[in-house]
Formats: sequence, C-alpha cells, structure tokens
Amino acid sequence: MNELNPAENASIEPPPLPRPPRIMRPRPTLFRLVAEHNPFYLMSAACMLASCLALTNTVTWNPIATRRLLTLIVTLNLYEAALLAIALFLVGGRRNPRDGRMLLLLQAFFLADFTFLNAEIATSSGDFGIGLIVNGVLFVLAAIKIGLVLHVLRPTFTLMQYGFVLLQLAILFAMPSVFRWVNLHRHEIGPRDFYALWWIVALLPAVYELLSRIDGRRAIPLSVAARAQAAPTTTYLALPYLSLLTHFGILHYVYNIGFYAAHAAPVLLGLTLVLNRLNPTTLVPRRDLLILRFLLPMAAVLVSLGRLFEFPLHDTYPVITLTPLNLALDGAFLTYVWCFLRPNARIFLGTWAVAKSLYIFGPTQRQMARWFDSSWEWATTSTERMMPKTVADWGLLGLVGSFAFLALGFWVSLSRRPGAIVSEEPPSGA
Repeated sequence: MNELNPAENASIEPPPLPRPPRIMRPRPTLFRLVAEHNPFYLMSAACMLASCLALTNTVTWNPIATRRLLTLIVTLNLYEAALLAIALFLVGGRRNPRDGRMLLLLQAFFLADFTFLNAEIATSSGDFGIGLIVNGVLFVLAAIKIGLVLHVLRPTFTLMQYGFVLLQLAILFAMPSVFRWVNLHRHEIGPRDFYALWWIVALLPAVYELLSRIDGRRAIPLSVAARAQAAPTTTYLALPYLSLLTHFGILHYVYNIGFYAAHAAPVLLGLTLVLNRLNPTTLVPRRDLLILRFLLPMAAVLVSLGRLFEFPLHDTYPVITLTPLNLALDGAFLTYVWCFLRPNARIFLGTWAVAKSLYIFGPTQRQMARWFDSSWEWATTSTERMMPKTVADWGLLGLVGSFAFLALGFWVSLSRRPGAIVSEEPPSGA
C-alpha cells in the first residue's frame, strides 16, 4: 500500500552518495627539497659569515675601529646563543636531532673564530689590554657554551676530552695577544717565534695521544641516545685545530714573516700522529697510511736541513743550542717509536735518553777531534819507540817472548782438569 501512497514516499530521504576519493598529489619538488633539507640554516650562517668578513675589512686587510669590532663580536655571540637555543630546543623538545645537529655544527664553526674577530681585536686594537680582556671573556663564554651542550645532550665525551678542547681554544684566543705583547715589549717578531708557534701546533696531537692513553679505559655505552648523537663531539675536537692552522698562517701575513721550509717540519710530524689514529678506508688503504706515516717524518728532517735560526738555551757548560735539524731529528725519532715501535718503546727511549745525555754532557766534536789526534800521535810515537832497531834488540825481544809463551803454555796446562787428556794410543782392538 505504501507504494500507492506518494505522500509517504516523498517523506523518505534517499541514501547519501559516497564521497569521491581524495587524490593525494605529491608536493612540488622545490617544496619537498626545502622541507627535507631545510637550507635556510646554512643560508643564515653564510650571511653572518659574509657580513663579518665584509664589515671587518678582511677582504681588503684594512684596520677598522675598535668600537665596530666590539659591536660585531657582541652581535656574533648573540647569534651563537640563538643557534644554541634553537638547536637544544629542536633536539630535546621537538625530537629533531638532524636539524639540531646542523645548528650545533654551525655554532661550533663560529665558536672556533673562523670569522677572525677574536684575532682582529687582539692585533688591531689600540690598547693591548682590550684585546686580552675580550679574548678572555670569549674563552669563558666558549667553555660555557660547549659545557651546556654536553650537559643537556650528555654524549660520550670525557672530562679529559673537554679539557683538550678548552686547551686548543685557549691557545687560539691567547696566541694573538701573546704575539702582540712580545712584539711591543720584548722584541720584534721573527721567524724563530713562528717556528716555536708551529711546534705548539705539532704538540697538540701528541698531547691528545697521551690523554687518550690515560683515558683509554673509559666506558663506552653500547647504544647512544639520539639526542646524544646530535652533539658534534668530533667537531669540537677537530675544528679548533683547523682554526689554529688557519690563524697561524694568517699571522705570517700580519707580521710580514715569510713561511720557511723548516716551519713545515712540526706540521708534518703532527700530521703523522693524526694519520696514526685514522682507520684504513677504501680511499686510503692501510698500505698508503703506513707509507705516509713512514715518509712524513723523513720529510720533516729534510726540510730542516738549513740552519736559518738557533735557540741557545745555555751558554756555559753544558752548552745547549737547539736547531731546527736536531729538533726535527728528535721529533722524527719519537714519532717513529710511537707509530711503529711502541711495544719496545722503553728500550728505544732509554737508548735515546743515554745518547742525548752523552751529546749534551759529553765532549764536543772539537774536543773529541783534539783527543783523537793526540791519542793517535801518542800511539804512533810509542809504537815507533818500542819497535826493535838492531839484532840485539830482536834477540832481547825473543828472550822476552820465550818466557811469555812459556807462561801462556803453563796457564793452558793448569786450565785442564787432571786426567782429562785423552791418550793418543790406538785402541787394542784396532
């Protein structure tokens, strides 16, 4: 009956039609690349670096006002604080370790003074105290920044490694001020000062090797949290060293001192110690690493053959004068012992210590030559006097010889045991 009643049929609503399927369209390529790689952090750091280099006249090497330098240093530290805060927020709050690690790497780059602001304030400021104070404050801030990252992210980074990073930063921030003070109050900076400077660079890998041996039993966890992996610990160890190499190379230009071949000797020895810690890879196999570790100390000795400058340490006895050659020889020997002869290091180091003691406290080459000449003259004169010249002299010598040979024969006879002489008669059965 309902089919015959059109009014009732009109009150019934038809079922809803299904929604059309939603078509997922891929994002545009540019938007996808931006979302995945986020290049804006790198662009921001590039703008900051370019601005610092442009405003400090680094391109033209012209001096600038101290007030502008201080303004740039304050601005850069504010920028570093922003990088650090955003990085720790992304790693801890948003669980985005990739972007956070990128920001921490950029902050470490600026912390290692690749903008050269710290060196500029030490070398170009009118007052020596201003540069020293500013670099001291910046060193304390750098220690706080790295300590904050290590405290929040808690990576596998020991106290000794943290101290080694601070040692590199202390040398990086202090060396321009030290050179400025020496140049103003002691003597004009020369090649000898830079040679000592490059030895400081070479000793840093040796110091880290020593610290790693002392700190070699530190516990390393089997698994590290993602937030801990975001901490750029390797960058903290390596980037200040690269900055030191760059700064010391620029100081040659600042003080108008040429780079001599002997200056490369400490760097070659330090590079050998760095290569000693590298593991073989496909690009650098084990054989190539061994060859480099063997040849680099030899190259350090070869470039030190010239006698450009000396370091007299003691004028009276014992006279101690250091030269690039004997320093390179000692450094190459110690490097070879560390890289190849470590199991027998005590024997080689003991022999080296005895040889150095004889070299320092023993006679000089001139004295040894004089003693040899006098000894040879005495020996030849005595031999000539003792040689027989007549038949009677030869007869007298024969008498002396007869008694001497008789005594030797008697001594040989006494040395045998009684009854130990074998009879020379043939056996009875023969």
